Amino acid sequence: MDKFRILQIHIYNFKGFKELSLDLSSNSFTILGGKNGFGKTTLFDAIELVLSGSIKRMSQYVTNADKRYNYNGKPLVYDCSIQTVYVEILVELESGIYWLKREAMVEDIKNPIDFSIFSTLYIRPNIDKVEYAITKDSDILPSSIIKQYKFLHYLDQEECTAFLKSNEKSRNELVTKLFRTQNFDNDLSKMVDCKAKLDSIIITNKDRLENIDRKLNILRNAGTLEGDLEEIEYIPLTKTLPEWDKENPKLNINQYLELLSENGLIDNIRYFVDNNNEYNKYKIAKYLAPYLDDENSLTLAQYVHYKNKRYEIILFEEYKATLERLFDDFDIYEIRQFSIERYKSLSYFVSNEALTLLTEKVNAIKDFYPTCTSVQQEYTQMLSRRESLIKSFDSIKLDNKSKCPLCGHVFANAEILIAEIAKQGESFKQISDTLTHKLMSLYDDLKKYYKTNILDPIISIIKNENLSQEVVDSVKNVTIEKFVKDVEIKWNVKFNPQANIEETQNYCKTLLTSLTKSYDATIDYARLDTFYEEYREIIIKENLTHSNITKKRAYIISKWKEYSSKEIQNLSKEREKLLRKYSYCESKSKTIKKIVDQIKKQKRDYIAKLISDIEILFYIYSGRIMQDNYYGRGIFMKNDLKRVLFVSGSYGDDIDVLYNMSSGQLTSIILAFTLALNKLYADVKYIAIDDPVQTIDDMNLWGFIETLRHEFRDYNVLLSTHENNYAGLLRYKASKMGIKAIFYDMQNFREMTL
Repeated sequence: MDKFRILQIHIYNFKGFKELSLDLSSNSFTILGGKNGFGKTTLFDAIELVLSGSIKRMSQYVTNADKRYNYNGKPLVYDCSIQTVYVEILVELESGIYWLKREAMVEDIKNPIDFSIFSTLYIRPNIDKVEYAITKDSDILPSSIIKQYKFLHYLDQEECTAFLKSNEKSRNELVTKLFRTQNFDNDLSKMVDCKAKLDSIIITNKDRLENIDRKLNILRNAGTLEGDLEEIEYIPLTKTLPEWDKENPKLNINQYLELLSENGLIDNIRYFVDNNNEYNKYKIAKYLAPYLDDENSLTLAQYVHYKNKRYEIILFEEYKATLERLFDDFDIYEIRQFSIERYKSLSYFVSNEALTLLTEKVNAIKDFYPTCTSVQQEYTQMLSRRESLIKSFDSIKLDNKSKCPLCGHVFANAEILIAEIAKQGESFKQISDTLTHKLMSLYDDLKKYYKTNILDPIISIIKNENLSQEVVDSVKNVTIEKFVKDVEIKWNVKFNPQANIEETQNYCKTLLTSLTKSYDATIDYARLDTFYEEYREIIIKENLTHSNITKKRAYIISKWKEYSSKEIQNLSKEREKLLRKYSYCESKSKTIKKIVDQIKKQKRDYIAKLISDIEILFYIYSGRIMQDNYYGRGIFMKNDLKRVLFVSGSYGDDIDVLYNMSSGQLTSIILAFTLALNKLYADVKYIAIDDPVQTIDDMNLWGFIETLRHEFRDYNVLLSTHENNYAGLLRYKASKMGIKAIFYDMQNFREMTL
């Protein structure tokens, strides 16, 4: 056991106290009394904060807080106007007596509670005028205080029965943590990791071995290919020399097999040579076939029939683009933009006289248009001036006999003068209307002449020639143009137009049919197509003979045998090396598995023994405390390494006490369990229990006190209770055993602070 004893407690600006000091050095048992709310739990919190750097129950509040809200309060601080808050305890350790302290600036405490600022532990010897220094928890405090304070040394009000109310698996995890199985776990982790790496190597090497065996099997089976290692003439079959056609090819197993296998490349070359004549017939038939159906043959016929009728095609395009809508699209006021020069090509179909007269009619409109426009403009201006003059007359007072301000003629009155002015305006309007009518007559005459002498003759020509957009598209089709030229050159024929489209179409079909030769339909032309498309540009046709193909196959086989002989040697060496590595790793993996199984067994045996120890002591303590237990005995603890059960009655029961015992009884059980754990696993003789008597009855309390004074008489014990009678009873019982005990009424200290 390590020495650990709390001698003094000092808190400043912490929770409900501005400042508080308690001396615990003269006693073994310290009892904190007073009603609820007067600071008993605050002292337990202060000790926990110094020893662990946080207050667990309050940390859980922060974890569960709603993150959508800001919390402005600082519940750890008594007065926020004071700069600092700190707690410190004087402890006696193996190495001496020291003050341990946690401190924070108030302004640094975040909302609502931030324990990170208390992470630094300060230490100083119990000597005046010595400054605090920074230390690590592990450098000064015993192991169980650091790792298991809340489980071994401190039982608070809120978590008194939390352990019992957790599920069976969680209980088991908490219990096993006490057993300090880290060494087992670390060894297991290392062994498992090592085995995983070995297994990965084994799998990889196994795959590589299987791949090598597959290659060796292929190489050995393929060694039966006909041929030998004698020198064979090298003859290239291609211009660009792909790897397989080089004098010293660098090929792998798959490439050699692709070349030499049935329906491989060498077989495809031989197949092409054997069926070249039939393939040419097939290619011709395939090339000509599209233009033998009705649709494509019509397009071809249109091209052939009209390919020499250049002017007719130009006429149709000009007609569709412009002539059909020439004067319909032109506004009368834009007719001056028209020029016959643009339509010179029409002279091939329309007489020069007609075009000349059309030009004259257009020019007549152009010449007359300025006069008409000028009169209209003058008339518009006159109307504007007339309106201004009338407004002037309205603005002055005229006598009954008014004189015209322009000519000086005297009128009977102003109304007659204005009427005469209006009459003159109407005469000018009649002149303008007459000119406009004449312009429109000229334009209508132009349109009638254009339709009768230009447009109708052209439409007649188009109809007689059966011209259409489809025909024009056929004549301009570059694909058909190329096809016609190719056929005429290759077969020395000529596509000649006939009397009409129908006859031309029949003529083209007959011509193409005569060029088509029948071919053997049993040949695999798809296979020939594939070879031809890939090699037609690079093949050396004169070298494609049966003799050369046979030599090429024998040459490749000789190279294959050279390659396979060396490859078998290399692969065999590699296989031997891999096999040794594989066997070694497999052996080590099996050995490690045995070690892992042994470590697991040792861990199970170790835990089982420790649990057995707990079971016995827990049964004794629970029996002592629960003296009024209905079953008349202690509580059994059952553990199968997967779950923890607490059962009453007999060991064979499987019903946990959580289901059949009261809150007071559950509190008694957890008190007994905490005392048993502390007795067995704590490094120091220290235990703190915050108000254990809230829910337990008098008889159980009596058993608890008896257990404390008999089993923990040499312990540093800190208790709290809101019942002063119980405090007095504990002091009395302790004194009878020669145990020093002191009672502090926290109400007095709180009143001093307030």
